[in-house]
Amino acid sequence: MAIVLPTAGQLNWDAPLNLAVSQLGGNPAPDDQGYNTWTYDPVNAGTTTTAVSGTLYLCRMPVRQGVTLSRLDWVTSGTIASGVVAGQNFVGIYSPAGVRLAQLGVDVAITTTGLKQSALTPFAAPTPFVWAFFLFNATTPPSLVRATTLTATPNMGLPVSTARVCINGTGRTSAPANITPASNVLAGGITATAGLAA
Repeated sequence: MAIVLPTAGQLNWDAPLNLAVSQLGGNPAPDDQGYNTWTYDPVNAGTTTTAVSGTLYLCRMPVRQGVTLSRLDWVTSGTIASGVVAGQNFVGIYSPAGVRLAQLGVDVAITTTGLKQSALTPFAAPTPFVWAFFLFNATTPPSLVRATTLTATPNMGLPVSTARVCINGTGRTSAPANITPASNVLAGGITATAGLAA
C-alpha cells in the first residue's frame, strides 16, 4: 500500500490520511482487487434482483481523493435480458451534484450473465463519492448481482440526496445529463455489486 501525502495547495490532509487509516484496518479494500472504489466488498454479494424496465438505479461509491477513472465493472446472474429495446440500456456515473460524468450503452452486455467490464470515457471522479447508475429497457430486463441487505439498511442515517442505494425516476429511456439528488427514492433500490477502476 502506498500512502500519498498531500502537496501544498492541492489536497487536504484528511483525505489521504483517512484513506490510509481505512486500509490499515485489515478488511479487504478495493485496491486489493484492482479497483479504486466499489459499492462494497463483493464477498458480501449473495443474491440477485431482476431490474424493472425504465428505472434509473443509483449505487454510491466512495471517492476518498480525486482520481481519473475509466472502467465500471458490474455483474449479472440468473435472468438474462430478452426483448432488448435498442439504444435504451446504459450504465455510467453521476456526480454527487447529479451531473452525468460517463455512460456506456449495454444493449448486448445484458443478454449474457457474468462479469461486465464497461469501458467508459475517462472522467475525473469527485470526492466524496460518485453514483454508478444502471438503466435497462427490455421485455425481460437482466438480474443484477446484489448484496443480501435491503435498501433501508445501507441507507441508515443518510438523506435521500446522498443515499447509498436508491432510484431516480421511472419510465426512463435514457439517462439524463443531470438528475436532482433530492428527488432520489429509497424504495426499490438495488444494492448492485460494482467497482470502478482507472
